[in-house]
Amino acid sequence: MIVHHYEKELIALPSYYLHKKLLQIVPPILIAIGTTGNALSFLVMKRHASRIPMYNYLCVLSVLDLLVLYVGLLRLWVAQLWDVDPRNASNWMCKLVVFLGYVCSDASVWTIVTVTVERFFAICKPFYLRSVFTSKRFTKLWLFAPIIVFSAVNCHFFFTVELRTVHNVSLCYSVDSYDFLVHKTWPWIDAALYSFVPTIIISVLNAKIVLQFIRAKKRRKLLKIHEHISDDSTKRRNNGKTSNRKFTVMMLMVSMSFLVTTLPNNTVLIITAVWNDYGTSAENIALFTLIKTVTELLMYTNHAINFFLYCASGRKFRTQLVDMCPGSKMSVRYDSDNTLLNVYGSVKSTRNYGIEMKEARL
Repeated sequence: MIVHHYEKELIALPSYYLHKKLLQIVPPILIAIGTTGNALSFLVMKRHASRIPMYNYLCVLSVLDLLVLYVGLLRLWVAQLWDVDPRNASNWMCKLVVFLGYVCSDASVWTIVTVTVERFFAICKPFYLRSVFTSKRFTKLWLFAPIIVFSAVNCHFFFTVELRTVHNVSLCYSVDSYDFLVHKTWPWIDAALYSFVPTIIISVLNAKIVLQFIRAKKRRKLLKIHEHISDDSTKRRNNGKTSNRKFTVMMLMVSMSFLVTTLPNNTVLIITAVWNDYGTSAENIALFTLIKTVTELLMYTNHAINFFLYCASGRKFRTQLVDMCPGSKMSVRYDSDNTLLNVYGSVKSTRNYGIEMKEARL
């Protein structure tokens, strides 16, 4: 454990010692879990992205989450163990690491917002979905818009921070003329962009989606009472709706996880910017530092656990994951018309899949 000279008085306090131990133990666990989970998510999503367009967004989300873990959390862990910070290696590393840290985290969150907006249109405004999200003209725009926008928003770090020498120690710090922007103004802007605005959008849209689910469930009950429709086209349509509903539930879990894990950290950041009297005693400093560390690690947890949310809530994702494993065989079943239904729920003619049917029967 690296203990700096200014920490010698604080390290004797239990809360500050716990803060140091958390930064030693938790980051490697989150990095290992996040690396494995995001890599598997990317491989599964990329394999099926041509048939499920929304998987393209989740592929980008997996890459961004990986970058957040390595640019932010790994740097934090290495600094605790060996007192080495890549930001302090050179002036350009100082600017680049700060820039990438903000861009990747902001773009990751707004990718979740984009998917939530798409789910809102798919469930509540389906007639607008094709023209807004699924047309080839707009797919790439929606896919890379968060990265482009937040690269522009955070490009000021290339001239507002620099490598400075303080007491013979090189530190990545704000330029004197931009101290107020970096330390007073930007925490508010970043909290709004990273947490508060996405929280409002996601909360409102998720509430509308859940209400639409409730209304749809009531309508289905009425249809079952007054109508008895059993033709194949209705079954296929219901299968499609069920698949769409399950994917929406999976994304609801992802967005709710974001709300739970990120809001505490940004609340603490705002308190830090407003409350300047917490440093009146060593006990207050130690306690506040511990709270900040816990909420920051909780924020990084959001970027490490999406794979497990996909597995927990998405049966299709679990099936696709198993199918990707070496030696796995695609399970098949038949409906009343001897139509082969593959594990993804799509209906395909037995004439086109005679080989797969023969292999399945062997």
